[in-house]
Amino acid sequence: MMKTTIITLFLLTNSFAFDIDEKLNKPETKSHLTSGKDGDNRVYKLTKEATLKSNLKDVINAITIYGEKCNAEFKDKRKLISKDKKCKYHNDNLIETKKHVMMDKPFDKFFVLERRIYNRELFSNVDMVTVKKMKDGTIEINQRMLTDKEAKRYIDNPVKRESVFQKTSAKYLLTKIDKNTTKVDYTYTMVTDHWLLNKSIAASRVFDSMAKGTELLFSSIQSEIRLHQREVATVK
Repeated sequence: MMKTTIITLFLLTNSFAFDIDEKLNKPETKSHLTSGKDGDNRVYKLTKEATLKSNLKDVINAITIYGEKCNAEFKDKRKLISKDKKCKYHNDNLIETKKHVMMDKPFDKFFVLERRIYNRELFSNVDMVTVKKMKDGTIEINQRMLTDKEAKRYIDNPVKRESVFQKTSAKYLLTKIDKNTTKVDYTYTMVTDHWLLNKSIAASRVFDSMAKGTELLFSSIQSEIRLHQREVATVK
């Protein structure tokens, strides 16, 4: 019962309303970034479209390889996973991710992620990820940063939330175009009351960081898809 309650709350709170005062379009990557105030907080939002030459199942698997992304230069800072683990895909600031699998079916998944990050100082948080097939056949992948209280409902001794952001969420809407083509509509949102990031003058720097991180994300997704396709072709 608790799991159902929390997931319902998650889906209801995965969007944020705010008054836009800064924006940036990146047509070369089909990305659009906006920022604005919501009361005393500042919201940052990125949306992106992509068309991937792969089926729904393989796109889902490529998106949810959370434990394969890290920065090898930070391996000595790891506490959750082995220092010997290789970083399959580079992420500038990510020390490590420990993935706790709660449910894992082809179109019905539920993960909890412990993440430790280094960006001039150490940060950490726990995320919840759900993958769900909708009635219209689309797939929704939702990710949200949990509070410390929420994290303790799922795992023992989770890392403490240490973040300049009060809320973060990501949503992937996957639509089947044909059996080997999938459209991805991606939205990433962050909310902060940090004294500097809360100012509009910080927007351009945050936009650059969000855009770079998103391109690395989609690069890893596409690389994982190509790797899987080569493996399948080799078996055949």
